[in-house]
Amino acid sequence: MDLRKIQYFFAVIEHGNLSSAAQSLRVSQPTLSRQIQAIEDQFQAPLFIRGGRGMMLTEAGKQLHEGLQSIERQLRLLKTDVAAVSLEPAGEVAFGIPPSPRGLIAVPLVKAFNATYPRIVLRLIEETSGQLRDLVANVRDALRLKLAHDDPTQYNAVQRILYIGVLCAGVLVVLSGLAIWKPVQLSELLTLFYDFQTARLVHFLCMAAFVGFVVVHVTLALLVPHTLVAMVTGGPEVGAKPAPKVEAATATTAQ
Repeated sequence: MDLRKIQYFFAVIEHGNLSSAAQSLRVSQPTLSRQIQAIEDQFQAPLFIRGGRGMMLTEAGKQLHEGLQSIERQLRLLKTDVAAVSLEPAGEVAFGIPPSPRGLIAVPLVKAFNATYPRIVLRLIEETSGQLRDLVANVRDALRLKLAHDDPTQYNAVQRILYIGVLCAGVLVVLSGLAIWKPVQLSELLTLFYDFQTARLVHFLCMAAFVGFVVVHVTLALLVPHTLVAMVTGGPEVGAKPAPKVEAATATTAQ
């Protein structure tokens, strides 16, 4: 006896007749009648008393109804749990966080994550990566106006952030500029910025980012004067080998 037959059986009990039950189940009345007859054949007992006022349960039908109620409830819960496994992500996620902001960030982050993904186990790893340490150290030195740049051929973390930011701003300034220039012809591009005023604001902020980049870049260069020559000339060639020294040989004349 499958879940569909149980639903048919309960529908007939609820409505009291085949016609209303078949309509609620969206099946034909002969189909529902055959299913009820199949259930009675399976249990080898009449389950309903068919009369002019509808269908009423027999003693065997009442006993079957009581037993199927708990089974139907368990099947429904099992179906929900199985569907939740396929829809909700589950497993384990490792999350790295520096030790210093642990109390400020980790606690609310874990609470929000567990509320959103209850089937995922979150494992926190407190460790400061080398790149993060370099970035924090470079930003701290830049704020103290003590940013060192011993090797002009290598970019520090602050420079990488600035260059990546200005490249992204360059893409946005071109897109927003085209959207402002041809708002009708490039209406689809304009919709990326929501409306014309937002496109103008993005364009202005990107231009301001260019100005800020120049100011910050020149300021950082002034903090390390020996990099000014590399900025103007392009710097030394990366991987270039120094030219070999040619020693002059002293010639002796034979007397």
